[in-house]
Amino acid sequence: EKDGQLTAAMQYKTDLFRPESVVILLKQYQKLLKQLVANPDVKLSELDTFKPVETSSKYTEGDRAEESFINNSHQAYVEPRNHQEQQLAQLWEKVLGIESVGIHDNFFELGGHSLLAVSLFHELEQCFGKHLPLSILITAPTIAQLAEQLDQSEHSKVREVVIPLKKGTGKPPIFMVHDGDGETLLYRWLANHLDADVPVYGVQPYSCDKHPILHTRIEEMVAYYIEKIRAVQPEGPYFLGGMCAGGVLAFEIARQLQLQGQTVGMVAIIDAADVEAEKKGGYIASQRRDSFSKVFRDSKQLPVHQRILFILNQVRKKVTNLVFYEIQKRYKTTRDRLQLKLFRYCLDKQLSMPQWLHNIPVRTILVWAQEEYIPDSALEGEVLLFRATQKSPIFDGTLIDDTPYTELYSDPLLGWGQRVTSGVKAYDIPGGHSSMLQEPNVEIMATIIQTYWDNVQTSTVVKLNSTIQNVA
Repeated sequence: EKDGQLTAAMQYKTDLFRPESVVILLKQYQKLLKQLVANPDVKLSELDTFKPVETSSKYTEGDRAEESFINNSHQAYVEPRNHQEQQLAQLWEKVLGIESVGIHDNFFELGGHSLLAVSLFHELEQCFGKHLPLSILITAPTIAQLAEQLDQSEHSKVREVVIPLKKGTGKPPIFMVHDGDGETLLYRWLANHLDADVPVYGVQPYSCDKHPILHTRIEEMVAYYIEKIRAVQPEGPYFLGGMCAGGVLAFEIARQLQLQGQTVGMVAIIDAADVEAEKKGGYIASQRRDSFSKVFRDSKQLPVHQRILFILNQVRKKVTNLVFYEIQKRYKTTRDRLQLKLFRYCLDKQLSMPQWLHNIPVRTILVWAQEEYIPDSALEGEVLLFRATQKSPIFDGTLIDDTPYTELYSDPLLGWGQRVTSGVKAYDIPGGHSSMLQEPNVEIMATIIQTYWDNVQTSTVVKLNSTIQNVA
């Protein structure tokens, strides 16, 4: 605002919109402001729908179709049509911190991101009693679409395994395999920072309502994922990546593709450890020592007799908690193992699942599956290893552990050196285990992956030309 005048500017992606289209949006925004000034008490839903702005005759039918889309998608909010949509709208308003949400508004365009999605889906589970993968927001980013997904989950519909994170323009795609929780939404920022013409797909677990994953062996998962990946891209070179457990799965997918005679262009392992990588000794003990040291520091200012009582009381609490934790841990391990064995038995025999076997977390199954999995041969070529470097405070107070894997494992290459024939290219990325995929850290990773992808494309073209010349 200056001298009683308001100046507006719009930032936009040139690969999605033309300048003329943005001018249309700004004119519509100007028209909306004028209507609001003239009718300050009117509801947005009561305003006239926008009419297309007059354009030059040089526009094609495709241009007019784009303008029509813009006009329709920027009308007043469409209000919820039923109780379910009303509940969803209230949850969105709470999580996004906005006053009004229409049923066709896009979660991400309203400021949503992967961290807010975690909060939203926690609220969804509390409200509707249904556990949905975060990746549903990729294909159903509006209230209307999400309501349809909630209705469909009643019928135990098997969910798509390979979903588009970014469409691209026909170039060789990159397939990002789900993390330890079965999620692919975490790769959305990475996908958006890659060149617009590079398609990116998320590979999520074979699942349905009440069963977040329907495999219990790494070999079964990989065979199924390869089938679905090759339905999208029948021939190589294949570009693969994954974080945490997704890195292990991406490695095995690449290895199996090579055994099938296919070419693998890239394997990007994001802060993932090989299944036989050794953890650092004394990590837990070091954490406990730090905890006890804090007790002594906190009591320094107290008088001697109060300090002794404070320390004894804190030690008693910590010892009690430790004993209780160990008992609880052993009970949970025994219960989980029994549950997992019964779950596998029902899957293998194609039996109906009792309620006790519903909603077993993906992470629980993956941890068990990795204990039984050891690759029986090396991957031909190299892998890219992206290592987290420093825990971020953005996850403080949450259940997300952002500890970099280099703090947990003794081998700086996290065990991958023994699995490949041409070595490991390691890159240190700012952020922790999870925050390395958040802004702005993810931009560095995206630049490295894009450069590698470009180099492989150039190399492939050179090899192809050489082959043609030799044949000629």
